[in-house]
Amino acid sequence: MSASESTVVSEVSDEVRAALRDSPGALIAAVDPCWSGTGPAPGWAVIGHWRADPSGEDVEFLPNGEYRPSPAVLDWPEPTDGVDMVAQRAAAGYAEDAEVAVALASVAVAVLVQADGVPVRASAPDGTPVVPVFTAADHLEPVSRLGYQVMPVTQLLDEVPAGYHLLVNATGPVATLVPVDEIRRAIDGVER
Repeated sequence: MSASESTVVSEVSDEVRAALRDSPGALIAAVDPCWSGTGPAPGWAVIGHWRADPSGEDVEFLPNGEYRPSPAVLDWPEPTDGVDMVAQRAAAGYAEDAEVAVALASVAVAVLVQADGVPVRASAPDGTPVVPVFTAADHLEPVSRLGYQVMPVTQLLDEVPAGYHLLVNATGPVATLVPVDEIRRAIDGVER
């Protein structure tokens, strides 16, 4: 368990102690604060379980090996916008990667441009060809001395070469590669 995860479960609340006293030997789940579903939390959202001895007094914490720490537990900064929020959640395993494409389908982004206005092309560390884009001023600021344009993603896609991905918020806590074909499918879904 990482330091940030342990801070989430470091204290046994009075409510948990009372539940353990009422049900000695029972397991009480410690759920990640970002999980917001209904019903019992899925295994990946459970940090671990509190368990008391048969008298209901001596409490121990049992970490869950399936747990996926959320952006808040990982101590990532607050998302700057809707795309950043979905990208952070997807990187932490709390959303599907395709949801980032859906979030991008209806927004405008800042894109670095060459002197002739053509979007800058680059490569990700693994060699994937990319066009870097930024969804908020906070992400753009580290490179804002370079030329850029703000445009709807729908317009930008016409200028992205075949085989390229968008690299979303490369200067943020989570840089996300999004295949252009996924964004086009998301746009088609939005336009229907």
